[in-house]
Amino acid sequence: MSLNHSSKYAQLTKDQFEIIGKVVIEFSNIDFCLKLMLTKMLLTEDFLGRTYTDRLQNSSIIDLIKNAIYPSA
Repeated sequence: MSLNHSSKYAQLTKDQFEIIGKVVIEFSNIDFCLKLMLTKMLLTEDFLGRTYTDRLQNSSIIDLIKNAIYPSA
């Protein structure tokens, strides 16, 4: 399905849409695992950890994980 008025050659195929979907799902899984890792490192319950990490960006979560591993760096 074309989203704009481009030529038929610029449209994505079903296989390309499927690959994009798989990539998005994997990034979502990585996002969840990063949040879960930070929660475990903070020795916090899952629900409390989710309230803390849900509003953070991935770059912030990665920085906090690094700070938990190497506090003086």
